[in-house]
Amino acid sequence: ALKYALFLFGFLYLALSRNFPGIKPDIIGIGAGSSDFKEIPNILRITLGQKSKLVTDEVAIIETNIDDRTGEELGYAMQKIIDYGALDVSLIPTIGKKGRPSNVLKVITNLSKTEFFSNIVMRETGTLGVRVYPISRFIQMRENVKINVRINDDDEEIDVKVVKSESGEIIQFKPEFDQIIKLSEKHKMNLIVLKDDISKQIQKELFN
Repeated sequence: ALKYALFLFGFLYLALSRNFPGIKPDIIGIGAGSSDFKEIPNILRITLGQKSKLVTDEVAIIETNIDDRTGEELGYAMQKIIDYGALDVSLIPTIGKKGRPSNVLKVITNLSKTEFFSNIVMRETGTLGVRVYPISRFIQMRENVKINVRINDDDEEIDVKVVKSESGEIIQFKPEFDQIIKLSEKHKMNLIVLKDDISKQIQKELFN
């Protein structure tokens, strides 16, 4: 009975644990134990490998099908969801029941905010229910930094998202676009020209 209880405890821990690390398998071994359990097979699998250097986290996908809202209404709902702090929002055209054009609204959020955003989606879209999928994901290492740039002899500060490889090497960066828009309006400059100039200054700052 004790062996059976320990076996079940270990199985449930691995099945329910959200802290199981992502690994690159080197060796996988499978073996059968000597005890005979009637309900479940007494088989153990062990994986030996190297812990992945990619960052992992747990998020939830909230989705629903919508076929009775205009593009303007859906656009407004998506912006509201982003404003509330969702990690990502997307809208996918599809064909619903009876061949009607429809859309699938997908929201990615932290697990702790699943119920909050489920309510937001139902309130802002009028849908009667949502589907929720807890998932794991790999993400590249990133950090947010503030960098000073020079615009028309004025010093301005802009937020930049810097993405790094597994070894810590900078592989790309992205300045905050909303801030570039505000700087373009403030200095009365062409948005594309200003964006290119700011990107060159950031590149020089990060790689020199």
